[in-house]
Amino acid sequence: MNTRMTSVKLDWSTADVEDADLTVALEGDISKAWKDRFENTARLLGHGNWGDVRLRKGKVRVSDVAPGGEEKLRHHLRRSSRRLTPASRARRMPAHRWTTTPEPTSSGIRDQMRR
Repeated sequence: MNTRMTSVKLDWSTADVEDADLTVALEGDISKAWKDRFENTARLLGHGNWGDVRLRKGKVRVSDVAPGGEEKLRHHLRRSSRRLTPASRARRMPAHRWTTTPEPTSSGIRDQMRR
């Protein structure tokens, strides 16, 4: 199973609302893992004045979009997709996960003990 995260972006120029349902196309390589993580992240980040967020056929589909909540929904979807990009994941990882600490030497330990 390929769990490598790829860069996927929302293409807001394709956004369409019909019968209170929003559809926005995605750009990039959308794997099954990315789809599952996106839907899970959108659910965990909470809801606003809209229904379910689903990914189908390379498009994000949001049901029951209420008038006046467009900016909040746009922010929610951007945030959900950005949390899955490799650069975003690296920024959120603690620094100690990306750096290695050299093993203490016997002389270094002696110096610390003397302090």
